[in-house]
Amino acid sequence: MSLLSNLIVHFSLLVVLLAAMTPLGLAGDYRFVPAGLVLAVMYFWACRAPRSLPYWLVFLSGLVVDIVSYGPLGYWASVYVAGIYVARCLPGHGEGRGRGLAGWLGFVAAAAVAFAVAWLLACGYSFQTLPLAPFAKSTGVLIALHAPLTWILDAISRIAAGRPVANFERRG
Repeated sequence: MSLLSNLIVHFSLLVVLLAAMTPLGLAGDYRFVPAGLVLAVMYFWACRAPRSLPYWLVFLSGLVVDIVSYGPLGYWASVYVAGIYVARCLPGHGEGRGRGLAGWLGFVAAAAVAFAVAWLLACGYSFQTLPLAPFAKSTGVLIALHAPLTWILDAISRIAAGRPVANFERRG
């Protein structure tokens, strides 16, 4: 992978981390969506450019989200590592993979595991069983946002690699 491609991976991760840190004023049930977008971007790059997204960077990104959100240290770091671990264990993982229906189903699996870990950690941290609704709703929103986010990141990676971006105009 070229230096420019590595910079694109890290810059896109930095942009989504900054977006996750921005107070968006989302309703209580959707409060995990900004932090979940970080997972979605990590999933994209874990499938397309796995060498550019080592586990230490995934963990460090989670610690940044933990520090900025005033949450317990290691919470989002553990959630991100669990999600990316699932993404890397899926069949067909590697350079240029994670496209189409298989990529979407892989993200569904990674997001489900990541938010199950998030719920379990939150329950353990608070010593009580918390409602699943905020976690499930946030996961649903992230699954719905996966396709447009993948399209945007794929276009960026194609431009960086000097490949043409798909044109969806009708030719006739």
